Amino acid sequence: MTAVVLLGAFPSPRLFPEPGVLRGFDPAADGADPCGLVELVAEELAAHGTVLALHPTWDGGAGHHLVRMVRSALATNRLVPVATALPPLATAVLGAQLAAAAPHLQGPGPLLGGAGLLGSRLAVGAWTSSVSRLEQPSPSLGQHLRSWWPRSRFLVTVQPDPRVDPIRRRRPFDAAGWALRPPSLAVLATHGGDAGWLHEVVLPAIGAERVVETGPSPLGRRWWGAPRLAEVVGCGADPAATAAELAAAFPCIACGWCGEPVAEASCPLCWMAPTPLPTMRSVA
Repeated sequence: MTAVVLLGAFPSPRLFPEPGVLRGFDPAADGADPCGLVELVAEELAAHGTVLALHPTWDGGAGHHLVRMVRSALATNRLVPVATALPPLATAVLGAQLAAAAPHLQGPGPLLGGAGLLGSRLAVGAWTSSVSRLEQPSPSLGQHLRSWWPRSRFLVTVQPDPRVDPIRRRRPFDAAGWALRPPSLAVLATHGGDAGWLHEVVLPAIGAERVVETGPSPLGRRWWGAPRLAEVVGCGADPAATAAELAAAFPCIACGWCGEPVAEASCPLCWMAPTPLPTMRSVA
């Protein structure tokens, strides 16, 4: 079985009855020691054989550098970095999905091949009090100016359709693309935002059969650039079906260097590319 480690200050909500192995390590926490991550990874490698380290791309490369350091310290290729550009709560949800699907798969290959696809299927957005510091998706100049109005409110959608919409009572919510295939669930993380509006307007559009509310995401304000926000993420709620779909969509073959069944052209474990066949020269 494959273990998943979240690198960063991410919430760890329990989303599934059988959650798999999901651990967290915040390298920026007070008193955090890289040796602690080495010990954590060594423990999980001994117990489960492979560890996926999920880290954000917006951390300035710190996560990938840390994974390379731990791989060198333990002399192992069984620790694999998995980068994502998703916001904080969505990153945590993706980690939970990967961990829950892992027990239903024979190895890490389909997880590594399908992590990007799984992340792209999440419905990701937030209620925010301002978009003046929002970087992605980029708001218009008018929306920047509107942020200075005391009672301005926005719905920012990252997926499926990146957009910024001012919330107005007379404008109906555009639910196009938000609906998820059942069974599904929604995860909320509130940091002073209007979670009630999300419950009333957005969650019915997602069609979530279950709602999980977690504490505020420590990195939420930094990513969304707003003093008050409420993040929402919709995802599938059947890890076994997710695992079966990934196994079918990402068939694995043995890496020619390390022998691990992988679904990618370049092996994510040993970081080696397939050896090209020699070119035959014709003789005139």
